[in-house]
Amino acid sequence: MISTNRQELLTGVPRPIPAELTRMALLKRLGAGEARLIVLAAPTGYGKTTLLAQYARVAAQPCAWISLSADESEPKNLLLATALALNVVGIDAPRSVAAAAHGATGEALARALAADLTQHAGALDLIFDGFERIGAVSSRWLTLVADLLVSGQRVLLSGFDLTELRLARSLARGTAVVIGVETLRFSHEEAATYLHSRSLMRLGAATVGPSVWD
Repeated sequence: MISTNRQELLTGVPRPIPAELTRMALLKRLGAGEARLIVLAAPTGYGKTTLLAQYARVAAQPCAWISLSADESEPKNLLLATALALNVVGIDAPRSVAAAAHGATGEALARALAADLTQHAGALDLIFDGFERIGAVSSRWLTLVADLLVSGQRVLLSGFDLTELRLARSLARGTAVVIGVETLRFSHEEAATYLHSRSLMRLGAATVGPSVWD
């Protein structure tokens, strides 16, 4: 049983952070991508979570958000977390819940989720933030889910290391796209804008007084 606090942390799209930089070109790329699997891969500090959260807040289609942790290192638990996130955006996943309850594993769990999403019959993005926290088995399970999705439905992942995903076949087929360090790196203009915004924020805090900001 997942606690209420964990559910909120798990399925809530992160709120905007102070001095957040909107990266319009990348947001447009995420919105226009036709691949069933889109992976943002870069070390900490490249804005992966911020970018995905910005996208989830403005996307035209429903976005089910899952903030991953070690609790989802087994596909069954990851499936149940995904079902919770789908419920948040008004999509039921009865086959997924039943499959988990009856002890299904691996591909059977993925097919149950795909069947629920097929019944939705509309565009949808499943966003999983931090795949490095769930290990190889669950990470690869997500790539299997992506392979089973119908047109207009996608899996978006963020994390550090692509090794555990084994994307070679999906990349060769064109069903997966990796957005890496070179693309996610801030340009000189973006870095300057961000630093300027942070400076203004600090100036405002010093002017107004710490009690407003603490």
